[in-house]
Amino acid sequence: MVTLEDSDDTLSEVSFKKNKCQCQCLSKISEGIVSTLESGFYYYGKAIGKYPFVFIILCLVVAGASSVGFLKYSTDDSELQFMSTKSIFREVLDWQERNFPSKTHQQIIIFEAYNVLDKDILLEMLEIRDQVLNLVAGNLTWETVCFKSAKDHDCDEKLPSKYNSYCAMQESMEKVCLEESILAVWNYDLLELSSRSQEEILTDINSFPELNTTLRRYLGGINQTGSSPIEGAKTAIHTFYTDSFYHEDSLLWEQKFSKLVPALQSNTSNISLFYSTSSSFGKIVSQDIQDDLKYLFLGILLVFFHVTLNISKCNLIENRPLLAILGLSCIAMATIVSYGLCSALDIPFGAINTILPFLLLGLGVDDMFVIISAFENISEKDLDKDLHERIGIALKHAGVSITITSVTNFLAFAIGATTVLPGLRSFCIYAAIGIAAVYFFQATFFVACLTLDQRRVEDTRHFLCCCWKIENWTPEECSDAELCKAFFLKVYADFLLRFRVRIFVLFLSTLVFGFSCWGVSNLKQDFDPKWFLPPNSSLAEFLGKMNVYYPSSGDIGAVYFSNVSYLEFPKLQEMVSQMRDNQYISRVNSWFEAYSYYNVEQKKIVNIPNQTESEFLSHLESFLRSCEGSEYRKSNFRYSRPENCSSNLPPIIASRIDYVHDQISGTTQKMKAIREITSTVKKQNFSEFVFPFSRSYINWETNYIIGKELLQNMGLALIMVFVVTLILLASLPLSLMVMLSVLMTLVDVGALMHWWGLTIDTISAIDLVLAIGLSVDYAVHIAHTFMTVTGTRSDRTKVAVGIIGPAVFNGGLSTFLSFLLLAQSDSYVFRTFYKIFFSVCLYGVFHGLVFLPVILSWLGPAPYATARPSSLIAGARPTTQVRPPSIIPHI
Repeated sequence: MVTLEDSDDTLSEVSFKKNKCQCQCLSKISEGIVSTLESGFYYYGKAIGKYPFVFIILCLVVAGASSVGFLKYSTDDSELQFMSTKSIFREVLDWQERNFPSKTHQQIIIFEAYNVLDKDILLEMLEIRDQVLNLVAGNLTWETVCFKSAKDHDCDEKLPSKYNSYCAMQESMEKVCLEESILAVWNYDLLELSSRSQEEILTDINSFPELNTTLRRYLGGINQTGSSPIEGAKTAIHTFYTDSFYHEDSLLWEQKFSKLVPALQSNTSNISLFYSTSSSFGKIVSQDIQDDLKYLFLGILLVFFHVTLNISKCNLIENRPLLAILGLSCIAMATIVSYGLCSALDIPFGAINTILPFLLLGLGVDDMFVIISAFENISEKDLDKDLHERIGIALKHAGVSITITSVTNFLAFAIGATTVLPGLRSFCIYAAIGIAAVYFFQATFFVACLTLDQRRVEDTRHFLCCCWKIENWTPEECSDAELCKAFFLKVYADFLLRFRVRIFVLFLSTLVFGFSCWGVSNLKQDFDPKWFLPPNSSLAEFLGKMNVYYPSSGDIGAVYFSNVSYLEFPKLQEMVSQMRDNQYISRVNSWFEAYSYYNVEQKKIVNIPNQTESEFLSHLESFLRSCEGSEYRKSNFRYSRPENCSSNLPPIIASRIDYVHDQISGTTQKMKAIREITSTVKKQNFSEFVFPFSRSYINWETNYIIGKELLQNMGLALIMVFVVTLILLASLPLSLMVMLSVLMTLVDVGALMHWWGLTIDTISAIDLVLAIGLSVDYAVHIAHTFMTVTGTRSDRTKVAVGIIGPAVFNGGLSTFLSFLLLAQSDSYVFRTFYKIFFSVCLYGVFHGLVFLPVILSWLGPAPYATARPSSLIAGARPTTQVRPPSIIPHI
């Protein structure tokens, strides 16, 4: 009776006999490349084995020379780093910052109490306000940094006779520091507020002229029934305006402000204070990322113990902590090379580039395990050769494997560098150079260090002091056990290759993949910059209160006009009318409508198209210098020269019309809103530069683009991975099996992202590109080892799992340990990195060590012509008394 194993053996033998007839062209090319690589690595390894100090010095020189690039180190934390280089909004943003720069910075305090309109609370608020105004930063005071403006004049009041225009009156008025608060009802006067009773205070508020237009913006959680008078409120908001012209001075004062408010909070028990400054967001995000870098060093410590445990034996000679340290130093040197070279090339460093060391740590340790695994598994006939020969043989076999993974990782990021998002491009360039550097240092510096450490071992010198030679040393039997290799080779592989287990693995993999496909279909594409804030940060708490008590009607935007002829201004009426009908716009503040209404009231206007240019500009000047038009004069127009009320209005070179969006959710709806407002403006066929813009559009467009960029980059990366694996693995079926494992891993990771509450955004897109490289690593090592041994499919699979399986498992475990502590991070960047890489390690190791071996045991292609018998590799053992130690990872 023919069993399944017999059939498998027969098929394997037939496949082996027909090997020369299959894909001869591909095989010749691949075998040529592989043999050239193996020969090159063999001689390279021999050279390192003979002259390790020369190569160590070479590596140190490379790292040192690259560090010179830090002299040109620069950072980019601007909003442009995630704006498409092809976006029209880049031009608009640049134009806006030149023509309508922000004149103020806002420093805001929210007061929260049982009733902020209680007299005692109001007095305490006034005392806090006075302490803010008395704040001194160096030689900077509130009067130094505040934004000053003239007080508004009620347009219903008669203009004093000594002024010929409202504009002239405004210019003559004393400028005062601008602030907005409920306390303005009593002119911030302590004596006046103290003299009022609780009933009079409520009367003052309810009878305030601007109660419904302005005052309600300062109160939150208002206690009021219907149209009855206000009886109380939960919160009050106080805004201090600093002048952006004195930017650096304002930032110094803001720093003091940020320290003062928490101190004031500790001195009051009746009021809770929540604050924000203009620079809060950038500082908190950057500081949060920097604070969480401690997890990198703790992760390195965990990896160090893990590597040391797995490459060492419990005796005085074969313990290798120093080798582990030197191996990890390759990651440090690779990081220096990446940062230094990119800085030298004027590629700015973005905030997300801080995760690069975590990536290099995972990839570098994987290469370490592959190299030491190859050194351990030298065939028995080669064990008596000189050390430099053994190093060459080890690098011959490990070099091709780490080359495949390094090249695929490098190409994945090189392709990612073609993205139109500068921040993502910067990271991909940094990562590509870093991966190339890790590959070089592991294949050179680490191999040289391994040579020196092996010399110490073979000379029986103490692991802590190489000067201490231990005579007549013999290892203890208990320290000589190869438990990890024995487990994978004799326990795990045997269990995995049972028929029922293989059927179960296929069923489980298919089931998980099916559920994952459904999960991926529900994965959303969205991002909110607020996610960058730690949940317990002062700004996150502030924004939480703003959302509860002061919900915004939507994002603010403006239609900008540059050098538009006055003859085209009548088109504004039609444009504004269409904007008011737009489903995504809640309010439009048009100076042109206010101008038209003013001229009708003043009986100055005739049919605008029939006006001459001088008539139009004369009427417009009259409007802008009136009480009704004063709010538009400086904020909505830019002139060819400085404007003042004592001379005629200079030529207008730019103007704007403001609008406010409704609350819009979802990337699709947001992009539709952009297209509709843009279409509305374009329909008017203005002759010059006219474009709608909101700073929110930067995030909206990026969210929309990132999905396309991710699919494009992942698609190209997968194609390149397939081409590289096809050439270097020299087998189309095997390359397809590796790609299947990678695709299933990516789909499973995407599904877990959905179930973990993540979305497709810039950060997760970067992590998914990283996932391609890591998931390839786990599969390629098994596939390559499978092709280097002869025998039945089952025997070859067993050997591949037993020989390289421990290295793959420990590489995955070390990668997981490197970012394990990021689970405690408050940084959105690091939390996302942890979640996705946890998924990659989980599913990548599963598909590399469970799914792929099962497929190979049934469908694996014939081995290379240069393959070695599996029995020799599996049974290789040293024969010398003081032998080269076993360095395969141990449990």
